[in-house]
Amino acid sequence: AMASFTCTSPTGSTLGKAFALASVGIFSVDLQRPLLVSTAVKLTVFECDLIARCEQCTDPRLNCGWCTFDNRCRRSTDSCASQTTTCPVVTAITPRAVSIDTTTTIALTGTGFPIPRGGDVYQCSIASPGGGLSQNISATYSAGTLTCSTFTLDSRFVPPGASGSQNLTIAPVFNGYVMTNASELIPLTGYDCSRTGSASCSVCLGLPLFTRCFWCTAARTCTVTTCPARENPAQTCPQPNITQIIPGRGPTAGGTNIRIRGANFGFVLSDIISITFNGAQCTNPNSFSVRDGVRCLTPALGITAVEKYPVVIRTRIEGAVAMGMGGSFEFRPTLVTSVTPARGPAFGGTRLVVSGTDLDAANSTTVSLVNSSSSSLPCAITSLNSTTLICTTPSAGVGDVQLAIRLDGYSFTRTFTYLPNPVIVPSTMTTRTRSPAAGGLPLVFDGTNLDGAGSAVAMFVFGSSVVNVTCSATATRLMCTIPPAAMADVQATVSVFLDGMMTGASSQLTFDSNPTFIAEEH
Repeated sequence: AMASFTCTSPTGSTLGKAFALASVGIFSVDLQRPLLVSTAVKLTVFECDLIARCEQCTDPRLNCGWCTFDNRCRRSTDSCASQTTTCPVVTAITPRAVSIDTTTTIALTGTGFPIPRGGDVYQCSIASPGGGLSQNISATYSAGTLTCSTFTLDSRFVPPGASGSQNLTIAPVFNGYVMTNASELIPLTGYDCSRTGSASCSVCLGLPLFTRCFWCTAARTCTVTTCPARENPAQTCPQPNITQIIPGRGPTAGGTNIRIRGANFGFVLSDIISITFNGAQCTNPNSFSVRDGVRCLTPALGITAVEKYPVVIRTRIEGAVAMGMGGSFEFRPTLVTSVTPARGPAFGGTRLVVSGTDLDAANSTTVSLVNSSSSSLPCAITSLNSTTLICTTPSAGVGDVQLAIRLDGYSFTRTFTYLPNPVIVPSTMTTRTRSPAAGGLPLVFDGTNLDGAGSAVAMFVFGSSVVNVTCSATATRLMCTIPPAAMADVQATVSVFLDGMMTGASSQLTFDSNPTFIAEEH
């Protein structure tokens, strides 16, 4: 049989929110459990008085209306001074930026603004991020436009420690209420020309047009008012001025990625016609910034001695060509003369020593080993100065690879051979187990590929004390000399390291008292 139930829906206060979408069910008081819960039937529960935003209040799913003059949401059956389904929205703001130096009038254009009655008051409210600082300005309404009265922006919005501009917000206020919808995402920029554009003429004149900043050439200031001493504001910038080149040196082969800093390089990268050193073009200009200059790669110069050259920048801005020269970049004749050793074991760890001149002049230094399939492995650089570069080879397969050294635009290649890993015959690790405390006896290990490593070291560990001994090697034999012990009747653990890799197992060596010789009388 069909049955029906009648119940009272919960209020928004009960739910703890303005509105919610709830499932409908039947709960047995006697059994203290639900008898039926419908997932197909959803009930929208709302309470108009708890809704604070106009666009939520006017949601067609709800039976609410927005009371414009009260700035609140009410049930559509309740009376209020003016109920509407159209929310106030700001569609345009003019201007979008205000200076702390001049008086300004701002106009907010939009829809849904309440038409004021006698005694109603409009204001514009400017606020800093987070609302820590605000400034209220009286306003008048007419035909969809709210005009904020002429005012000067509070200088605290753009404090001395700031970059010169700050992101602010502006909102229309009616009878003390911020019109919620209208206050959302209405950005306003507060700025100070004297700091925003203080870096150079290009920075100043390159600011957005709405800032109305201009450059005073003689005073070298950016302003929104007037230049001192009756100077006419500049419409174009003077010639480029180079103040810094970073880094300040590189190989004569070129390829050094440099940052050229200065002023008046133009407003966009295409304003720069050329960047040259001693007539040679700096290539691939990029990363242009009015404030931070431009990057490019130094040219290769056919010189064999250290030379310093200024940079020359030519620009064309609105048809006017200008040239500036300055800074100093030192070209150094980087050269690799030798690399040793030319081979090492496949497990890596070989210490490659690259010798040459001005090896540390480059801004970017890489050493890699490239196999026949063009796979590249880095040789980790551990030391670098003007005459020596040291790196440690990675592990790789047996065979020849190409050792490639890149110092900015300078490159050097040669063949490096990976040999089969060395092997020590286990039995030879225990051939000698005792030695006099004075040491000096030979310690010999047999095996294969023992001469492929660049370094061969026998490590003797006496408790907390370590003594390393350099060994000589042939393909099948490693020859070391036992070091002296601090005292007799001690043991040392002996391990062999070839190019830093432990080879074979460790063994024990006992140090006995030194032998004593007694002379016989005849």
